[in-house]
Amino acid sequence: MQNIFNNLFKSLVHVFLPVSCPVCGELGEALCDKCAESLLEPLKFEYNNFDVYAGAFYEDEIRQVILNLKYKGLRAAGKILGLKLADLFERPDIDLLIPVPLHKSSRRYYNQAYEIASGLGDKWHIKVDNSLCSWRHIVAHHAGMSKSEREELTPQAFKVDNKIKNFKAALVDDICTTGATLKCLAQACINAGAEVKSAYVVAKA
Repeated sequence: MQNIFNNLFKSLVHVFLPVSCPVCGELGEALCDKCAESLLEPLKFEYNNFDVYAGAFYEDEIRQVILNLKYKGLRAAGKILGLKLADLFERPDIDLLIPVPLHKSSRRYYNQAYEIASGLGDKWHIKVDNSLCSWRHIVAHHAGMSKSEREELTPQAFKVDNKIKNFKAALVDDICTTGATLKCLAQACINAGAEVKSAYVVAKA
């Protein structure tokens, strides 16, 4: 119950406090067009036949934008980043975008990966589904996991709904560090009958 009240309070605070671009400070913009476009460029990384498309390296101003998105309630920046990310790449031949699910222990009242995916989906006219995948158990947040801990993840860490069967999908997240989480979720989706060969992220760490 306390978490519900805390999340409601956070929602109200961010509704009534003035929003400004975290890069240039322009009022009324969660992330202004000019800054968003200047921060992103098309990047591609390959992890054993799994492609990750990113818009930046996780450093400097884009790092600050993502931190504000995740920890300071700047939710609207997620969709803006997704829309701008979609401009960098050709529309993939898929019919579903799957956001990496929010951790079970997260206190965040929204999934930043879903916000980014919603921007991609709107621009590419691709369905986004936030309900098909979830973590089976509470695991450490990505930021607190070592490289070895990330690489110990297995597809069994995720629960995937059988409704995903026969879909051609791509995954979406805010950051890719080692690619382990994305690869494990992709394999979990493949095990459930989907085709998943790629992911889209705002930044590569």
